[in-house]
Amino acid sequence: MAAFNEQLLHDKIPTIFELIAEDSMSQALRPAIRHVTKIVISSLPSISRLSRYIDEICLVIEGLAQGLFLWRCNATISEKFYDLERYSCNAYKMRQTLKSLAIMLFVPYALAKIEKWYLLLSEESEFVPLEQSRSNLKQSFKYYGFSSIPYIFTLWRAVKFIFQLLYLCRYSLYYSPELFMSRVQLVRKIEPFTPDNGTKHTSNVLKKGVQYVGPLFLFLLKFIEWWYSGERQGAVKKFRSLPNPQPPPLATPEINPYTCPLCQKERKNPTALSCSGYVFCYVCIYNHVKNHHTCPVTLFPAVENQLIRIFVQN
Repeated sequence: MAAFNEQLLHDKIPTIFELIAEDSMSQALRPAIRHVTKIVISSLPSISRLSRYIDEICLVIEGLAQGLFLWRCNATISEKFYDLERYSCNAYKMRQTLKSLAIMLFVPYALAKIEKWYLLLSEESEFVPLEQSRSNLKQSFKYYGFSSIPYIFTLWRAVKFIFQLLYLCRYSLYYSPELFMSRVQLVRKIEPFTPDNGTKHTSNVLKKGVQYVGPLFLFLLKFIEWWYSGERQGAVKKFRSLPNPQPPPLATPEINPYTCPLCQKERKNPTALSCSGYVFCYVCIYNHVKNHHTCPVTLFPAVENQLIRIFVQN
């Protein structure tokens, strides 16, 4: 009996091409959810402040959708689309579902946050090299963390490649490290044969309809994302083609023209805010715009894309 079950499980193991297709669809769902959420938030001014928490909102939306599919179908959305399901020896379905859901959500979320932090530090290091700013424990942590992030991502990609190679050579039943951490395997869903009836025919029609509508829905989401991206690029080009604004009047002799209006000290890495024309320290104006979304002098609405860095030669 054990040998029969082992042979049955072996016949249900999907090929690596099926899993690559499923993984590609799973990775395409996250940016689609993010883009739709961003459009909804931007179209409702009353909830525009939630844009700073868009990563967490998308995490909750994806968690609810994937959790529902895991509980009812024992598969994620993309796995259900390719007629795959999760196989585990764990008898506690609730515990296994929560474990799979947590790993599936928080591993990509943590990697995305690390990548965003790395890009932010890359911009700051263009003006203040991190190796020159290790004056305290916090700066030292930034320096060593910034230096180790590329190695972390390289190691993660290498581990995923090793899992895929072992799966391809049939040395492992786990296609990815996430499945290994969840202790679940992806297998083909083979439904038992039942006599045909009206209900079965209706369910088959609905299933085929979902199979055709699903790719069309994803295509429409990607098209909307591309369309809005094109409009954004056109708006940026139009903004850059506008004539330069008139310079502000000269400051009075009592005011030092090289002083930052925020910190009242000599400017470091001068950065202009295009909506008002005032010049600040990069760190000062970046933190202010990020938190308050206004110019600190004129109170004009401002966004981070309006920061223009000025290169001054001594």
